[in-house]
Amino acid sequence: PRLATTSPPAFDVWGFVTVGGASFALLLAISKASDWGWGGYRIPGLLTATAVLLALFVVTELEVNHPLLDPRLFRNAAFSGGLVLTGILSAGYFAVLFYFPLFLQQGQHITAVHAGLVMAPEALAMGAAGVTGGLLYDKIGARWPTIIGLTIAGVGAYLMCQITWDLTRGDVIAWTVIRGFGSALAMVVVRSEERRVGKECRS
Repeated sequence: PRLATTSPPAFDVWGFVTVGGASFALLLAISKASDWGWGGYRIPGLLTATAVLLALFVVTELEVNHPLLDPRLFRNAAFSGGLVLTGILSAGYFAVLFYFPLFLQQGQHITAVHAGLVMAPEALAMGAAGVTGGLLYDKIGARWPTIIGLTIAGVGAYLMCQITWDLTRGDVIAWTVIRGFGSALAMVVVRSEERRVGKECRS
């Protein structure tokens, strides 16, 4: 159906500038710390600039009519808790995504193509978990799918503690599938709940 057009809200220029500058300063400090050293003025200066710009970002977002990110959202425990869970799940996912292909190629001396094929079932499992998580969220809400997903992901992470040099491909596939399915299930539900809570807080 044809929808009535509305003018977009004004772009939060100063919010963009402050958070962009803070991100740039922090990433530059982290990436150059080993080269420049912590004893000089450059790294402490960049970290100070990061803190100042983040503070200005918060002040700016509290004052403008259409902020990039409304800091008041963090007063909601469900929203803040969802962000914490999302951060933990993302960190775990990318750690496995980075480590296992290197382990397979450098530790077990298989080709990059072979390592990619070993890791492919995890991606399929995560796709299936995304669909499952969406259906469960629509039917029973966020609590139980999140608990189930985190439990499955925890089991997968526990199994990965048994990594050895002679690990079989079947073990790698099974462990990554279990962990990937659980992580994606929890992630989809948590993200959906974050969006719902965010909309409620803004309205």
